[in-house]
Order: sequence, then C-alpha cells, then structure tokens
Amino acid sequence: MLCLGCNGKKAEEGPDFSKLLPVRGTVTLNGKPLVGAVVTFLPKSWGAAVGETDANGQYSLEYGARPGVPPGPYKVSVSLLISTDGQTQGLAPRSALYQPPSMVGAKEVMPPEYADLGRSKLTAEVKEGAKSFDFEIKVPGLELKKTTEAADKPSEPSKKS
Repeated sequence: MLCLGCNGKKAEEGPDFSKLLPVRGTVTLNGKPLVGAVVTFLPKSWGAAVGETDANGQYSLEYGARPGVPPGPYKVSVSLLISTDGQTQGLAPRSALYQPPSMVGAKEVMPPEYADLGRSKLTAEVKEGAKSFDFEIKVPGLELKKTTEAADKPSEPSKKS
C-alpha cells in the first residue's frame, strides 16, 4: 500500500480568509511619497499580501486577491523596480503571465534592507484596531527623478554628491 503525505502529522491549516483585517499605509522615501513601489507583507507561513503605492505613496494590501490580511506578525519589504526607460514596474508588470519588455533590464533601486524579504528589517504586527502601517524610508543621497511622460511616477535614481 502506498500512502502519499501520510506522515502522522496534522496538515498545516491555511489562512482564515474570514478574519482578514484591512491594512493600508503610506511609504515615503526621504520625506517624499514613494510612487509605484510594491509593498509586501510576508507571514511565517503561506503566501504574501501585496499592494502598490499610488501618487501619494499610499497603499492597501490584498491577500489571495481579497482585501486585507489575516492577523499576525509579518516581515515587510518595499521594492521599487525602474525600467531602462525610467518607468516604475509595479504589480501589473511583475505578475504578468508574460514579462513585458519594460521588465527586461529593470533595476531595483531600493537598498536590500528594504527591498529583499530575506534581509529586510521592516516588520508589522497586524491585529484588530491596527490598520495603518506607515514606512518612512531614509536613504541619504537617493533621489528619484520624474519623467515628462509619467509626471507622477519616479524614474531612474540619482545619487547626490
């Protein structure tokens, strides 16, 4: 008799989608709204909740295509990919079935301590009543230029001397 997955352990339960809590916030870079960044909340198990910052640096999270996230502790990342033509690469191009040309050569402009979930020091504890999570990111010398085609979106970074 062959028994696949029968190790005597109880199967890990998935997230309780009936208890999703709304989560939103604002991300700033050196005091200015960070536009087009992808904010990820990663729990200890199961999948991540994601959102994208708007023209005011504001985001709201979705978990499994549902608004909100289950309560609990999260590791947080803030990622900003910029294409070679200076356009931000938010959730749509990152999650497209076929990678658009704009993603080829796109570069992460946020330091790994913010953008890389394996290195990020950002955390959040989602619980009833705690619905806004603001992140003030300070990276001395990092400024984002704006393009004329997309005045509300940052383009390639520049370093101040």
